[in-house]
Amino acid sequence: MRSRGTARAVRTRAAAVTPETMFPLPQTAVEAVKQAAEAIKRGLDANLTRQQVSILLPVEQRRSNYMFTESMEYPENAATIYATAGEMAGALLQALGETAAVVAQRIDDDGIDGEQVGVYTTASKKVLVVVTPTADVLKKLRKLEENKGSTMILMNPQWRTKGNLLSDFGIGPWRKKNEEFVALFASTYSLTEQRIGAASTLDPATGDYMGNGGVVRLLNVYPAKHQVFSIGKDGSSECIMVQAELPTYKDLEGGVRNSKTSLKTTRGGEGLTSEEERLQVGGNDEIIDFSLKSGSEIMVAVKAGLVKPTDVDRMDKTALRAALGAWGIPTSGKVELLRQRLAAKIANPNK
Repeated sequence: MRSRGTARAVRTRAAAVTPETMFPLPQTAVEAVKQAAEAIKRGLDANLTRQQVSILLPVEQRRSNYMFTESMEYPENAATIYATAGEMAGALLQALGETAAVVAQRIDDDGIDGEQVGVYTTASKKVLVVVTPTADVLKKLRKLEENKGSTMILMNPQWRTKGNLLSDFGIGPWRKKNEEFVALFASTYSLTEQRIGAASTLDPATGDYMGNGGVVRLLNVYPAKHQVFSIGKDGSSECIMVQAELPTYKDLEGGVRNSKTSLKTTRGGEGLTSEEERLQVGGNDEIIDFSLKSGSEIMVAVKAGLVKPTDVDRMDKTALRAALGAWGIPTSGKVELLRQRLAAKIANPNK
């Protein structure tokens, strides 16, 4: 799908990506924003000037640690969540090259029922980021969309298009009109979390957590496929599924059940079948894609001697920092400097 209009903003050429490209799971909100910005740029290179993105917010349990999955007993209020989403929108604008002061304007009806919607942009108005849009503001979004010289991004839409008998978009011709408008916005980035089964429950029969459930994060980075990561209680992660279409709940159930990730090990970090322990006993001939490993898994691989000089050139900045951190080596600096430090340490591990 190609959007209407001609994009004049954010024309920084992004690295080539194919549908077969695999992406690492962001370990922080900063990494998620950066990954989303690169996906948006690739969309702009494909003339997609109307886009939508979904970014997991660093709120509630994720505020202190982005990889935490245990639900808080007392969730944060809607105003705090909206404010955090606004901060993410400002960071996204900067990542897209809009470095001027961010201007925000609420477009909801005074936050009725806690639903707050805002437009974040800069003085140039080349890029408009609409934060947490709802079906109630679609008329206002149509008016904004008329500015064909701007890039317009819907961030974390709150409407539902599937699974509900009565659509958020209304009925009959109104529903069709609204669905056609929303369809103008191509999805270029999505990072969401979903709980499968009883994700925090201890099974008394086996002493295992979650029964047949788990916590997964779904990642889709334009134009690649959908990746599903199983998330452990300690923040570790493992890519357990990749498919072209958005996985259904049934797909996710099967992926969690059939993956190598044991229920106890992902929640408690025990046993010999956790990813960390598989890396420890994997042997030096195992080919490992470190871009898909969490920081804790990379540290284990480093200490087990599984990181080879040839791996260093393929590591991204996040993986390099995790590997250096395992040795207590400074992790600041540009990527090439980090690679030099890591290569030197692998060559002389006792130095």
